[in-house]
Amino acid sequence: MERIFEDEFTDLQADYISLCLEFTEKKVDEIYVYIYRNEGMRMFNAFFTKNGKYVSTADIADKEFVYEFLHVGMGDIHKFKDLCDEFGKPCPNEFKLIYNVNSGSFDADYGYEDYSIKGETSGMEEYEVWKDEIKAQLGKL
Repeated sequence: MERIFEDEFTDLQADYISLCLEFTEKKVDEIYVYIYRNEGMRMFNAFFTKNGKYVSTADIADKEFVYEFLHVGMGDIHKFKDLCDEFGKPCPNEFKLIYNVNSGSFDADYGYEDYSIKGETSGMEEYEVWKDEIKAQLGKL
C-alpha cells in the first residue's frame, strides 16, 4: 500500500489530540495544541476550554502529571520534520491545532517562518500571545 504524506501528517497531529484527550479525560470542550520546532529548539504546550472558560494544564492535573504530559508531547515533535524530509515537503516551524471535542471538528494553522532565529520572539512568547488571543475571544462570548 502506498504511503500518502497527507495521511501520515494528519496521523501525527491526531496523536497530539489523542494525548490531550487522554490527559483531560475528555472533560473539556476544546483543545488547543501549540508546537514549535526548528533545528535547535522544540516546544509543546496545550490549553483547553470548558463551558466557554479557559482551562490550563495546571487546572487539570498536578505538577508531576503536567510535566509528564509535556514531556511525552515534546518527544514526538521530531517526527514532523522526519516525515516532511522523507517526502521532500517543507516542514512547518509552528503548529496551532484546535480540536472541538464535542463536534470532532479540527482546525490547524501552520507557520513556516523561523522567527526565533532572528531573535524576534520565541516559541514560548508566541504560545503566550496565542493563548491570550483565545482568552480574549472567550471573554467576548
